[in-house]
Amino acid sequence: MKNTLLAIVMLFVATQTRAQRDAQADRVLRQVSAKYKSYKSLTADFQLIIENKKSSSRTVESGKIIIKGNMYKLELDDQVIMSDGKSVWTYLKEVNEVQINAAEPDAEDVISPTRIFTIYESGFKTRYRGEGKDGNIPVHLVELVPEDNRKAYHKIQLRIDKKKHYIMSAKILNKDGTTMTYAVRKFNPDLSAPDNLFSFDTNQHPGIEVVDLR
Repeated sequence: MKNTLLAIVMLFVATQTRAQRDAQADRVLRQVSAKYKSYKSLTADFQLIIENKKSSSRTVESGKIIIKGNMYKLELDDQVIMSDGKSVWTYLKEVNEVQINAAEPDAEDVISPTRIFTIYESGFKTRYRGEGKDGNIPVHLVELVPEDNRKAYHKIQLRIDKKKHYIMSAKILNKDGTTMTYAVRKFNPDLSAPDNLFSFDTNQHPGIEVVDLR
């Protein structure tokens, strides 16, 4: 299930290098970055749609993420992942088990959810693909192509609210033919988020199995 977290994190990642920036995409992404950095905290409800053309399958999952500084809480249908900046708890609802890992936000292959809206510095070539609409909302269309061709995906398509400067959806096109679309259904900045919201309390889960991997 850690792959799900990584995918959700990559849902909003828009990175680029100076030599490969699209000027218009760069301007749009700077606006997005400035907007998110102005918030003390943020909450977003989203929908994850996974489609596989080969098997004609389609699954839909709902989720919610709360971010405050270097802390976060990610709620999915079958699990909850949270971090206080030092530890990461992954609670598996069906089996009543929590796995604990040390937080490694700077690890090469790990992108912390606390940075998912603001990483625009390295790793992707960016392309501005014009304007469109998400429902009745005008959006910028920005495409990201990873510089590292060993990635499991070959493209990410972002739809960014032109007026509010936040990412409304991201479509990840994987090399195996599957697509993962993350659509933000509700976004609320600066809501109250006490620090204890981001640490796991085993006392609230009688009989829970604790797997400490730190």
